[in-house]
Amino acid sequence: MQRRARLDVRSLYLLMCLAAGAVQASPVQEAEDRLRSGAYAEAAALARAALLEGSAPDAWVLLGEALASTGQVEQAEHAFRQAVALHPQGALRARVALGLLRQHGADRDAALDELQAVLDEFGPRSGALSSPALEALAEASRVLAVRDPSLFRDAVDYYRKAIEREADNLAARVALGDLLLEKHNNADALVTFRAALARDQAYAPALLGLARSQHFDNLPAALTTALSSLTLQPTLVDAHVFVARLHLEKQNWASAREHLATALETNPRSLPALAMQGVLYFLTGDQARLDAQLETVRGLAPRYSAGYSLLAEMAARARRYGEAVAFALVGITLDDTNWEAMASLGINRLRLGDMRSGRRALQVAFRGDPFNVRVKNTLDLLDKLERFATVRSARFELVAEAGRAELLAPYLMPIAEAAYDYYADRYGYQLAQPLRIELYSEHADFSVRTVGLTGLDILGASFGPVVLLDSPATGTLGAFNWASALWHEIAHSFHLAMSRHRAPRWFSEGLAVYEERLARPGWGGDVSPGFLQAYGAGQLRSASQLEDAFLAPRFATEIPFSYYLASLLIELIEREHGAEVLASLLRGFAEGGTGMDAIAERLGHTPESFDAWLDGHVRTRFGHAIEALAGSYDRLLGEGKTALSADDTTRAEQLLLQAQSLFPEHAGPGSSYRDLAGLYRARGDTDKAIRQLEQNIAIDADDLEAHLLLGELYLETGDHPGAERTAERALLIQPFNAATHERLAELYERRAAFTLATRERRAVVELDPEDPAQARYQLASTLHSAGETQQAKSELLRALETAPMFDAGLELLLELQGLHDDPPQSPSTRGQRGESDT
Repeated sequence: MQRRARLDVRSLYLLMCLAAGAVQASPVQEAEDRLRSGAYAEAAALARAALLEGSAPDAWVLLGEALASTGQVEQAEHAFRQAVALHPQGALRARVALGLLRQHGADRDAALDELQAVLDEFGPRSGALSSPALEALAEASRVLAVRDPSLFRDAVDYYRKAIEREADNLAARVALGDLLLEKHNNADALVTFRAALARDQAYAPALLGLARSQHFDNLPAALTTALSSLTLQPTLVDAHVFVARLHLEKQNWASAREHLATALETNPRSLPALAMQGVLYFLTGDQARLDAQLETVRGLAPRYSAGYSLLAEMAARARRYGEAVAFALVGITLDDTNWEAMASLGINRLRLGDMRSGRRALQVAFRGDPFNVRVKNTLDLLDKLERFATVRSARFELVAEAGRAELLAPYLMPIAEAAYDYYADRYGYQLAQPLRIELYSEHADFSVRTVGLTGLDILGASFGPVVLLDSPATGTLGAFNWASALWHEIAHSFHLAMSRHRAPRWFSEGLAVYEERLARPGWGGDVSPGFLQAYGAGQLRSASQLEDAFLAPRFATEIPFSYYLASLLIELIEREHGAEVLASLLRGFAEGGTGMDAIAERLGHTPESFDAWLDGHVRTRFGHAIEALAGSYDRLLGEGKTALSADDTTRAEQLLLQAQSLFPEHAGPGSSYRDLAGLYRARGDTDKAIRQLEQNIAIDADDLEAHLLLGELYLETGDHPGAERTAERALLIQPFNAATHERLAELYERRAAFTLATRERRAVVELDPEDPAQARYQLASTLHSAGETQQAKSELLRALETAPMFDAGLELLLELQGLHDDPPQSPSTRGQRGESDT
């Protein structure tokens, strides 16, 4: 029997060589080629044939790698030990492979000690090693970097030396790219993957690396690229696991399940595949299978903690931050050197408002892995946050740069309190803890606080207990209505809490936008020509597919367009089923049933009737505009603007009014309203100009220029209440415009609303005016009129410190000290400081 088995192996080897036309090829080389192409059974057979020819220990190493790739772990371990026994001083690859195989077992510490021994023995003489041996040293250094982070650099150096020694060592190139990507250095990782593909465009692991790089940059091509790698190597387990992840992120459960099943057919003991299968069970709410899966993994690899890091990461992607914290804690318990889990613990605790313990976890993670860019960025930001000021109320905590917090709090906090009262009453729900609101004047800081990296292209975020907002930049007249955005994000805090962080994106975003529209005229976005053109062209998802627009957008503006479309669906649901159903759906999401089919069924629809229901609503509301956009609207609007530029005001008026009648919902920059307002103002027809601007800002509350112009027209016509209202609205877009604060102060003083006027005068002082003495004098005057004599004296003395010969200030000081007999003047009519006063 023994002799017959030996002949079978040799015969198989000869048949393979004959089929390949390479009888003279080395059996070891043939085995390695088969192994790298994913033909694991053939590789094992060839390695055994090589062993019969006396090729050892390399053949034992290749046999072990082939067996490990198909989940035959015990047999693989035996093969590696045979290689070590045959050449104990030289079997570097076998010793490293054995350590990697054992690193997640109960003897993890001993396995890492053995890897360290390999480094100590072979590192000093690495210059004489082969490329595969250098690659093995890199792999050992990479694993041991959890103990000593300086070994990360050694790993990079060993990979690069392996590539220098053998340019066609594509496995080393891909491993280097993976390591760089792991540390969020995608730029260098991408170069590395492309270099591998330049040498062999059909090398599947390099294509997989490219797909991972594309995923890092949120490029939709990642899935296509990853699938291409599987076309080349169907047994590439890591590619199946990665494709499954992409499907999980898009909630394509069936596709993810299929790829994981295929991966586990190839390697039933693949820990990454088993871990990703656990993610599938978690995201689909199958707790029993998740528990069983985790128990299975613990049985196979009791110290394998990367599965919990993965669960924490994917839970956070699903906005389930509390569960992310819980998973990370288990991962750290299994392996206290799992710095990725420690980083996840810190970042998600920060998202939940636990600033102190979140920072501590990140500090520990950074000591263990100082190359994690997300951790470093976040710690740097936390250092910056320590210099921020905090304003507190019973239900809110506002955190912003010193000066800005005090300036914005009088405007922001009342809106936040009003939003809380509104949502608590509307949903019948109270939040369990005060909300922390963080404002960032630098968008890069906002992005880091949100995801740990720069480059995020949103302006607001809610983690539930914590709300983040971009603060309007000083001096920038932008179209970002921060009050509307705050109302939106506080809505999310309620939605997340009520649904236990399980509300579908389309529902949560659509409801938040709809709530904005209910709160104030012009809030919540307005229907745009781009939205209606996309809808009319069939480019937007139907109601039953709306979640897909948020998970897998097909073009750049699909997500913002889908925000508005989702809000129309929410509007329709409330109109047909009542407001209570919205709160009821939120509560129901906490128990599952978040899929569109389940929601449609609860509302009495099939997916098809759900689609028709929304489509009918959109076309009833905007059918006229969709038709106009497909017809003459753009031509009329463009010709009207051209006529206006040519001073042909009669023709311009006719064309612009005609366009407006076809699509009156189109407001803001680029629409007809501002053009017609300017035309009427130039004619002296102020009333018509005002009506155009009023209609404009009732639709678009972000149009700052329209607000400022309307305020001027109100003042020209003596409509001081209108001017006051408009200035207040303008501050919700740009709170750092000193001229608006000054105008509002004067309007409040006109009606003796000195408390409000004082707020505006303080804002002017906080905005570093060109003439600080004059600004403080005006503040002191308003405080005097409000009866706040001591505060008035304090501000006046500070003004006189800057300009001691300021006549008006000296006059007021005498008045405050009771040494002046003249009656007090209104703050707005007191003398201005002339040049001679300086």
